Amino acid sequence: MLAAFGETPNTSTSASTLTGPYSCAIIWVKNIKEGSYTREQVPELSNLREVVLSLLGTEA
Repeated sequence: MLAAFGETPNTSTSASTLTGPYSCAIIWVKNIKEGSYTREQVPELSNLREVVLSLLGTEA
């Protein structure tokens, strides 16, 4: 799934050190965890929603 972004996830890396499209997914995950947004509010841009939901699923 993350291959479309061209990056390999590193779950030990904080959002502030990531760059490019993958950092956008990390920001969405952070916002969902903080309650600012819901999973349903992630926009369907490229495979952003799929990646965000995948990351949230692996952290449950």
